[in-house]
Amino acid sequence: MLITTNYNQLVEAKGSLSELQRKDERLYESFKNIVELTRQLQFSYQYMGAILMDEETSKNSPKTSSEYIVNLFKRELKMVKEQENFDQLQQLFENHKRVSYTNIAKLVLGLNPTVLVGPALVK
Repeated sequence: MLITTNYNQLVEAKGSLSELQRKDERLYESFKNIVELTRQLQFSYQYMGAILMDEETSKNSPKTSSEYIVNLFKRELKMVKEQENFDQLQQLFENHKRVSYTNIAKLVLGLNPTVLVGPALVK
């Protein structure tokens, strides 16, 4: 999927992430850990976001032969989803849907919004 994100959208998303971190540091840190796990496993951030938002995942499923690793990843995501204020993270995703799960994850990892501006292919 091709997305185009402008600087203002990215800055707003970054601001929302900072607000989430301020309001519920535990939830933010859990989400950040999931983003880092997603990167380490080389799974798609879109796959991660789709699971967190209870969306269809077949288009973004990881290309791994290890069902154990996928199930482990899903268990970790389930622990985030079971947190008390998880609805705040879902609302953040919903409010910044045009930014994409991938760009939100990259903002969590510390990328500058200026690097993410423009068209991008999101898998």
